[in-house]
Amino acid sequence: MLALCGLILVAVFVQRAGVGAVSRQLGRLGPAALSLLVPYALGTCIGALPWARLLPAAARPPLSAVIVSRFAASGANALLPLFGVAGEPSRLLWLRADARARGVAAIVLDRLLYNSASALLLLLAAVVSLDTRLSGTLRAALGAIALAILLVTFGGAWLVARMGVGERLSRLLRKLLGSAYGEPRFGKQVDEALQSSLGSERGALVSGLFIHFIGRCVLASETYVALRCLHAPANAAEALVLATAPIASGFFASSIPSQLGVQEGVLMFVCSALGLGSALGITLALLSRLRQLVFVPLTPLLLALAKSPQQPRLPSYGTNP
Repeated sequence: MLALCGLILVAVFVQRAGVGAVSRQLGRLGPAALSLLVPYALGTCIGALPWARLLPAAARPPLSAVIVSRFAASGANALLPLFGVAGEPSRLLWLRADARARGVAAIVLDRLLYNSASALLLLLAAVVSLDTRLSGTLRAALGAIALAILLVTFGGAWLVARMGVGERLSRLLRKLLGSAYGEPRFGKQVDEALQSSLGSERGALVSGLFIHFIGRCVLASETYVALRCLHAPANAAEALVLATAPIASGFFASSIPSQLGVQEGVLMFVCSALGLGSALGITLALLSRLRQLVFVPLTPLLLALAKSPQQPRLPSYGTNP
């Protein structure tokens, strides 16, 4: 139902911006438009790495599997309406059974780091927007949302550290992936892995935040490439503001699959606020949807190719490796 409403909104926004104006924007694209696929592919590859860094060396899948699992999870996230994280458990399919509790813990920490990196990029956009025509009110709104995301993320990290989330996640995973995740000790093992990582993997957490920030910057460059392909009169600061606008709207609309309809409206609004015209905003959103049509349909194939590695069992916590 949400997806249907989103599609209706997209049609309304295209009509509002002007079908002819949007067609003229799209008509400016040439063969170079294929380069739009590069930032997403490269950024997703980079964003795959922190999760693996948070796993014990003996449990890490090969690099190729780490990257494939990231593409699969991102594709599933785009389809499933659960705050953009419902696809994350699919990465467990690339782990053997006795490593999956640690895999869940790594996913929780990985998403906290990803949200923090996204908030920092949004905060950077609020600062560089000083060189754009964005109003002070909207600039302040971007900064406030970035700080709110950081606050919510740090609050989530505190809850993870103090209260644990293993049993709640175990119940969710039983629904998504089956009864293998309903063993009595699974939730406790997740909490033990979280505590262990928070206490002894500070280096992996810091490097994970840095890697995610780099990955987010690469993903954001998709907007700059799109603006160049469209021959739009926008500078790098305006491109960054437009690239991070969906981060801001995601704080309120992340339960909507791919923010369908919301992202289009937000980009139209921000483009208008920057003096670039609403037609450019809806065109940028449509190019993003076209890129999704290339990568998201690969998700079922990637999931079908998932193969848990056969390796010796991991040692339990409190034992010598």
